[in-house]
Amino acid sequence: MTSEEVTYADLKFMKLEKTPDQKFQTSRVKDCSSLSSCWRLATVVLGIFCLTSVVAAVVLAARFTLVCHLEHERDENFTLQKALMESLNQQLELLQAQNLNLTETAFTMQSLQFYSSYSFWIGLSRNGTEGPWLWEDGSSFSPDLFQIQRASTTPFLDCVWLQGANIDTARCGEYKFYICEKVVDPLVAEQVSYLDMD
Repeated sequence: MTSEEVTYADLKFMKLEKTPDQKFQTSRVKDCSSLSSCWRLATVVLGIFCLTSVVAAVVLAARFTLVCHLEHERDENFTLQKALMESLNQQLELLQAQNLNLTETAFTMQSLQFYSSYSFWIGLSRNGTEGPWLWEDGSSFSPDLFQIQRASTTPFLDCVWLQGANIDTARCGEYKFYICEKVVDPLVAEQVSYLDMD
């Protein structure tokens, strides 16, 4: 038999050192994989930024539309309030005018009540018992206006006076109020004084 001979061989694994070219290629593969993940990350960040920008633009547009709508409503309300104020001012002026008229009417009524017990010459007279009744401006008296109560034949009853609703005649020299004042003619005043002495 043959004896087998066993030969052992030592295998030594040697670590091969990479050449600079091989080192660059390895790092390039690593860089490439990290670079693509960087690009993915950048794309995601930019996508989120764009989406946020679009949402912000929509929100700003909605708010701008709302502000424009509110400003338009405010302008319409201002126009309505202005028209209402003008209407109220007109009503106020009308009421003030009515109040003034009522005040004047009340004053006139009080004056009439106060003076109703007094007699007033009304500017209607005649020259003697035969003459026609004439107003101060020389115009003729119309009996359609009112009736003179006491048209006496006495020569001293030459003037007409008013007291309340009563109209009567009296001597022109008697003391009574005048409805209208006028400058006295000195000759007439002298005649009145002369008649008062009788």
